[in-house]
Amino acid sequence: MRLTDLRAECATAVAAIRDALAVIAERRDAETIIEKGAFDLATGTDIASQRAIHDVLTRTHPEHGFLGEESGHDAPQTERSYFMVDPICGTSNFARGFPMYAVNISLIEDGDIVASAVGDGALGDIWVAERGRGAFALDGEALRPIRVDPKGIAISLDPGRPDRPARMSAATMLAAAVRQGRWELRVIGSSLDLAYVATGRLAGVWHFSKIPPLHFAAGVLLIREAGGTVTDNDGASWTLDSTGLLATATPVLNADLRALYASG
Repeated sequence: MRLTDLRAECATAVAAIRDALAVIAERRDAETIIEKGAFDLATGTDIASQRAIHDVLTRTHPEHGFLGEESGHDAPQTERSYFMVDPICGTSNFARGFPMYAVNISLIEDGDIVASAVGDGALGDIWVAERGRGAFALDGEALRPIRVDPKGIAISLDPGRPDRPARMSAATMLAAAVRQGRWELRVIGSSLDLAYVATGRLAGVWHFSKIPPLHFAAGVLLIREAGGTVTDNDGASWTLDSTGLLATATPVLNADLRALYASG
């Protein structure tokens, strides 16, 4: 299977991610730091990456709207269809030279995620998904199917932005998971961890706080198309309006983690 076998927006998103990864590799204007809030910053590279993505997407598909992390918007636009873009997810990692950050592009139609692409900012890997068609790793223009690993034992727990309830929930879950001793625990600090669930590198990810969906949507579709389960904190199917995100390789692991949290 080749990239051209998917809908045209997938190839466009991949082209945009390739341009963004080139900008990121150069660390273009990385010394410019913009403080957006507690534990929330942007660099000049974020802005340059988004600009590169915007140029490709809007030139090739002007029929779709555009919503970017660095555009000053946190809510979906009113257009029937639009691209959601996070030009660097894990900017704090990027700014500090910690190689865990991603580029996320998703296409939303009538409130649903229908296509997405994710780029690993440090390693250069690119993954793409189309609803109902599968999730794939890119090898040139060829596509290799990716699948979750139902036997995995590594889990990432991310407290997210500094709202106290979410952080207390994360602390409760972390303590319970440490006591259980059943999993290898990580804090990735980027939605790159969603792509890692889809590719089997992680068995599960829990982001506890409500974060704008442009950070998560691309990875959510990867996981779903790779055979995984994605819910909100309460176990309902994750949507663009959800609070929190729990992504697991299996429904059983999803239920186990929520039960462990409830007992913690």
